[in-house]
Amino acid sequence: MQYKVEVVNSSTFPERLSSLIEIYQNIFAEPPEFQQWSNSDLEQILSSYLKMGKLAVAIAPDHQVVGFCASIPFKGSKLWKSSALFSNNSVSLSADFFQECFQIDVENLDYIADLGVVKAFRHQGVGTQLMKAISALKEQPTLLRVSVCRPEAYALYYKLGFRDMGVKQWAEYRRIDGTIKPSEKILMFRFSAGTDFS
Repeated sequence: MQYKVEVVNSSTFPERLSSLIEIYQNIFAEPPEFQQWSNSDLEQILSSYLKMGKLAVAIAPDHQVVGFCASIPFKGSKLWKSSALFSNNSVSLSADFFQECFQIDVENLDYIADLGVVKAFRHQGVGTQLMKAISALKEQPTLLRVSVCRPEAYALYYKLGFRDMGVKQWAEYRRIDGTIKPSEKILMFRFSAGTDFS
């Protein structure tokens, strides 16, 4: 299927917002996560991506948004100084942790905050093109967090040179049935196509 990718700016954001919210809700409500997000929460999240970093969308010929990707500075993300598990020890995702364990300087570290593609457009390079549009595949060090229950997302990131850092977190989400459920996440890092932590 055909699509085009555009980087969203403050003038195009209002016209893309309702489509972004709709596909975000649909994508993350899919099994196995069944997440539920309110319009107001998503408006706040998506607005913060635009203010802090970069937001790109994939648009189908019928002008519908079919994918999105957001990148922000790691130090501006909710992960900065959050708790995680590394080598069976509780750690804080701080500058010292990244420097001591991985020799990563967090000052210029980008974080892929979100990536989603509607089902009909998956496996066609949309996610890759979205990440390229926000410069996530350049030599800039980049970090992301992926759900363990999303092996197709893990496979995409691995193909793009991201590697599992051995760092785990659990994030809680409201599900469409109203319950709150933790979801296991892993951190992946990419400095260059050859980055490997094994």
